[in-house]
Amino acid sequence: MLSRPGFSVLRTWQGKGGRPGVFLHDEANPPKDGFKWDSKERVEAEGQLALGIVVTHDCEIENPDSRHHRLVGLVRPLDRLDVRDQEIIVQNRHYGRLYLPAWAEVGLPESYLDLRRITTFRRDALPDDHRIASMTDFGRQALQDAVIRYLTEMYRGQDFGQ
Repeated sequence: MLSRPGFSVLRTWQGKGGRPGVFLHDEANPPKDGFKWDSKERVEAEGQLALGIVVTHDCEIENPDSRHHRLVGLVRPLDRLDVRDQEIIVQNRHYGRLYLPAWAEVGLPESYLDLRRITTFRRDALPDDHRIASMTDFGRQALQDAVIRYLTEMYRGQDFGQ
C-alpha cells in the first residue's frame, strides 16, 4: 500500500444509476482507506517527451525473461547548463553524464546522457519507427565505460559490511 503518492490519481467508479463517478486523489485529498492499487489501474500522471538512449545490453534484450522491458537513459541538451558545467561534461569529468556531440543529420544538438535518470519502459512503449539511430561499436563501448564509471564512482568509499 502506498500511503502518500507523489502524483495525482484520477479514480473512476460506477455511481448511482450506472453513471460514472470520478474523483481526483492527491496528498490533500487522499482516499479514506489509503492508496491501494489494482494490478492494471489507470492513473493520471505528468510526464515529458524527450530523447533517450536504450542502455539495456543486447544480450539482455534477447533473454526470454527480460525481452519485454528496456532501460532508457534521458538525453538532455547541453546548452541548458552554464558554461562551466558544459565544459566539465565535454571534458568527460562528470561521472553521471556522458557527452554526446551534435549530430545534424538526425537533429541532435550537443547533448548529454544523464545516467542519473535511467528508467524502465515496456518494449511496446518504444516503437521502432521512433528510433533515429543505432550505436556503433565505439558508441556502445563509450556507453558501457560511462555506466561502469558512474556506478563504481557512486559507491567509492562506502562500506558494504565486507
